Amino acid sequence: MNYNYKSLLTRESIEELLKGDITDVSSVTDIPLSTLKNYKNGFSNLENMPYHMVESLTSYSESGYDPFKYPTHYFLKGDLFARLLKEVRPDYNQITEIYSAQMLFNYASERFLVDGFFQPSIRYFFIDNLDELNKAKLPEVNFDLLFSVGLMQGIRFVINIDHVTDAKTFVQSKEGLVLSGDLVKKITRNKLDEMCNQSDVKEFMVLMDEALLDKNVKLWLLHDLYTQYKETDSLEFNIILNFIKDLTDGALVGFIMSTHDEQDVYLRNYVGENEMYASLFTGMAAMKNSIVEIIQTYFDNKTYEAFVAHYV
Repeated sequence: MNYNYKSLLTRESIEELLKGDITDVSSVTDIPLSTLKNYKNGFSNLENMPYHMVESLTSYSESGYDPFKYPTHYFLKGDLFARLLKEVRPDYNQITEIYSAQMLFNYASERFLVDGFFQPSIRYFFIDNLDELNKAKLPEVNFDLLFSVGLMQGIRFVINIDHVTDAKTFVQSKEGLVLSGDLVKKITRNKLDEMCNQSDVKEFMVLMDEALLDKNVKLWLLHDLYTQYKETDSLEFNIILNFIKDLTDGALVGFIMSTHDEQDVYLRNYVGENEMYASLFTGMAAMKNSIVEIIQTYFDNKTYEAFVAHYV
């Protein structure tokens, strides 16, 4: 005798499902909206939900239900996050991921201010270790705005909840959605392809006008730097990083558009007047020359000048 077993949604998965668009759930399943609201708000006990309702909700979740369609941020357990990340970000770097999100935010904000209306496409950005990012205090990144206003600009974060201090409070404060394996496994190939469509920094740099470019050059350069250097504890990386951080956006544009000789003079003055280098390398001209060479070589190997020249 053959037995056919139907896998039903767990209580946790039903809770997650009811956090979404229950009006749509009601119209598809014919479960009264008032009934779903009672379960969603805790007035009815999910443990006592009739079998036929659980079955209907299960069928709904299996018929193209997209757990990532809501305007919120999503939290996944580490193993689920890793599996999803492998599918959509094979060359993942969480710092460049955040800088890409900030670039999109800046561009969308400017377009809204100029045009009065801007409807961006949805982009998903992945954070593996939020605690680590908060400690890093990345320059030019505003997490508060990214998590709040960013939702209106199409920014959706998918976060590994295993690396979030006081996760429950944080999720509630962001009105986020915690997804279980039952729902994540429903994700379609089309959704995975959509998540692969990460905002590339240069995509938005090309669209910017001169004024907006001047406000975002540092962000662009930082993104590029972290893309090139996988190891961020080397002396060379930190010399270049500090140089970019120390200059304003306007000063960086001026430096990029200078001749090689003009850059050399600028860098020697920069190193000579830098208090950190002065205290570390007093009287060590060779070391100061090395710092100049490291920075200049890095910029010589880039094509920033041709790109920025389009705007200035």
